[in-house]
Amino acid sequence: MLMRADRAVWRRWAKATTVIAGAGAVAVGLIGTSPVAVAQPTTVDCNANPSALQPAVVGAAPGATLRVRGTCIGPVTLVKDVTLIGLRGAILDGNHTGTTVTVRAGVQADLQNLVITHGSATLGGGIVSDGTLTLTRSAVQDNTAFRGGGILSSEVATLTLTRSAVQNNTATDGGGGIYNSGTATLDRTTVQNNNAPTGGGILNDSGSATLTGSRVLNNTATISGGGIFNFAGTVTLIRTTVSGNVPNQCTGVSGC
Repeated sequence: MLMRADRAVWRRWAKATTVIAGAGAVAVGLIGTSPVAVAQPTTVDCNANPSALQPAVVGAAPGATLRVRGTCIGPVTLVKDVTLIGLRGAILDGNHTGTTVTVRAGVQADLQNLVITHGSATLGGGIVSDGTLTLTRSAVQDNTAFRGGGILSSEVATLTLTRSAVQNNTATDGGGGIYNSGTATLDRTTVQNNNAPTGGGILNDSGSATLTGSRVLNNTATISGGGIFNFAGTVTLIRTTVSGNVPNQCTGVSGC
């Protein structure tokens, strides 16, 4: 089991003056007499080089923002805090050679406006996370795994999905869309058309999952929990629709 890496972050704020002059200028904070340049996001052009993303992630400073263009061929492993922002339908493609995106323990990753697809692995076809992962306005689709076809979020992980979709993923054991053992929050997110023997849409294994304003639709299980299978832990549904799942909407979920 990967152990959680606990880190304390301490910041000291000082009054600053921001000056912006002309195109391409940087913001300068005046603290005493020392100017501070604010780093600008770096654009990774996978149209020019489909394998450019992993070297860019490795070479980026911790906490950097990378804007992603085109289809990036992975797999990609995030080993430091990073924000990835897709430009005009950017795609992270696992090329069926492993998990498309891996988030290591202790890492805070923010993924926005991305399609994460074509991962194939034992654990977590599209994403496997042992860190803190936020996914916004993105899709995890067409991935396969033994456990966690779309996403596997481990017991040390925190997962947040906002305005996103987990769809058309397959697991041969459990959790066709999402396999969660940590803390998962789904906000205005759709989990649909996934399949697995148990937990076609979501399998919650000793974790905590909260779905708010979300939809779990048309997922399939061959054994139980077509929509959601709660093996242990808690699943809380708030203004969430669970519909069209086979053979049953939920197993072990109160109020479903």
